[in-house]
Amino acid sequence: MLPTQNLIKTHIETIISWIEPLLPVANSHMVEYFSKSVFKNSLPEDLYNEITNIGFDNTLEFIFNSKKDLDAPNLSSYIGGAKNLHLCNLKEVCFSKTNLNKKLIEWGSGDISSLKLEVFVTPKKSHEIEILSKITTAISLIKKTTHIIDVGGGKGYLGSLLALHHKIPVLSIDASLTNAHGAIKRLRLLERAWNSLKQNPKQSVPINKNQIANCTGLYKQITEFVTEDTNFDQLIENAFLEKSCNFGLIGLHTCGDLGSTCLKIFNKNYHIKFLCNVACCYHLLSEECEDSRSDLNNVGFPLSAFLKNKGFKLGRTVRMLAAQSIDRILHKKELPNKTVLYRAILEVLLDKYDVDYNSRKVGKIKKECNSFLEYASFSLSSINAKIQFSVNEIEDLFNTYKVYEQQLYVFYMLRCMLAPVVESLILLDRLLFLHENGHQTAFLVHLFDAIVSPRCYGIIAFKDV
Repeated sequence: MLPTQNLIKTHIETIISWIEPLLPVANSHMVEYFSKSVFKNSLPEDLYNEITNIGFDNTLEFIFNSKKDLDAPNLSSYIGGAKNLHLCNLKEVCFSKTNLNKKLIEWGSGDISSLKLEVFVTPKKSHEIEILSKITTAISLIKKTTHIIDVGGGKGYLGSLLALHHKIPVLSIDASLTNAHGAIKRLRLLERAWNSLKQNPKQSVPINKNQIANCTGLYKQITEFVTEDTNFDQLIENAFLEKSCNFGLIGLHTCGDLGSTCLKIFNKNYHIKFLCNVACCYHLLSEECEDSRSDLNNVGFPLSAFLKNKGFKLGRTVRMLAAQSIDRILHKKELPNKTVLYRAILEVLLDKYDVDYNSRKVGKIKKECNSFLEYASFSLSSINAKIQFSVNEIEDLFNTYKVYEQQLYVFYMLRCMLAPVVESLILLDRLLFLHENGHQTAFLVHLFDAIVSPRCYGIIAFKDV
């Protein structure tokens, strides 16, 4: 059964009512953890008191290993509430990959062969393009499209596989000239290797020129910045020297507003018969509450009239949180790098010496620092902060806050647990936008293994003919 508008709205309202009291947690900055007493000032009081009573080591043990003998109803409610709002658990609006494949066969795709390419690509990219190329091909057969446009085609892995293995004409569009040139080079390597790779996807590139598979006519690459006004019909005609009034629009990890733009283009262009989009980089979305542009219809979030009318705001910090991978963190049982603690302590020092707030961006430090003293010295030098400090002062500062290290890690984990909930809201808003505009065959799919590929959800929509 496909989701309805009312069902999507119900899920959105559930998420908003659950996460609104927790927005102080989501909006907090780990940099300001000590300087603004984030743990005490942002957590709900009952949760704060419970964690303080049971201890931080026990809390971390409960988070990572579901410690059974711990009496922590508020912590259990927090963790369980977050998990319940992961898209993969909202099964009425989000298909599993298995259920999607059954639906595609039911809709007439037939059995589509897949190929797991393991040369030229990382295991993550191999996982993604194997799954998405098969699903895209199935939908293309169902909708009888003549061409596919791959927006944000990047290095061309997905488009090349669609052209070489599935023999579908693909126009890959990317704003980066470097990506475009790289995509063409990789296509040439794949062409040369193709006949052998089909038999053994793990082997290296063969030299035998008789094995070259010609797909130059099927895969085209152009460099262009995609907007709502991009004329895809004309681009296909220019690239393939033929018109098409029946093509698909795909995007694997379309960044920021590009994902929202793809939905708007699909809605406006009747010739686009299906959409398959996987988003990423939510922090780069433009948001109505932040954007000063006069035409607020062009912002990336929210898209749905329903959420716009509610006046609900996320903000950049919360959207940035949505990029965190709690599945990967829990799988690896991985606490944050020590530099998270160091940076929070450094902020106390910067406050003490009244360093200009706009000059405090330390960023990632590639150098591995073995002590807070080393970290502070390197960081202060990198931001050109003229602070005269003694070694004793730095060591005393570190010792003052080091005792809160486990507390900081607990808060970090609790905050990360909100990430999938924020992602659910962003993607449900996009799904609702499609339904509001009459696209009833639109749904979410859990496409990838979240540990391998954290941005694992796709939006698929058909134009009903």
